[in-house]
Amino acid sequence: MGPKMLRLAGDRAAGAIPYLVTPEFTAQARETLGAQPFLGPEMKVVLDTDQARARATARDYLTLYLSLPNYTNNLTRAGYTEDDFKGGGSDRLVDALFAFGDAERVRFRIEEFQKAGADHVAVQVVLSEGQDHSELLRQYRELAQALPLRS
Repeated sequence: MGPKMLRLAGDRAAGAIPYLVTPEFTAQARETLGAQPFLGPEMKVVLDTDQARARATARDYLTLYLSLPNYTNNLTRAGYTEDDFKGGGSDRLVDALFAFGDAERVRFRIEEFQKAGADHVAVQVVLSEGQDHSELLRQYRELAQALPLRS
């Protein structure tokens, strides 16, 4: 996810699929990669219109990643600080890394990544504790109905 790896991905591979990034990172990655290489960032989604509950779900998921230096180093380069990494992530960080709300809000966030230069956005639905595989499939189906998917 660092600039050297992005340049390497642009020079020696077909492109990059960065994980745990923002639309702002995507714009910088597109600039680093250039116009031709593939850029497919991942975006996390919590389909929940209750913002406090959605953030809690996001924090539960994010806690592991905030203990890994490759992710925190990248987030630090993006302007986040150690304070943003405490307690599962500050509101500012969580809101930047996750799309919350209904499927329409998720579609809007995907468009932000596309406007920033993404060729594709890999959507990862994050469930709250206790939700099962059938709920995951239901939420992906809900998103599929709302998104302008192309075959």
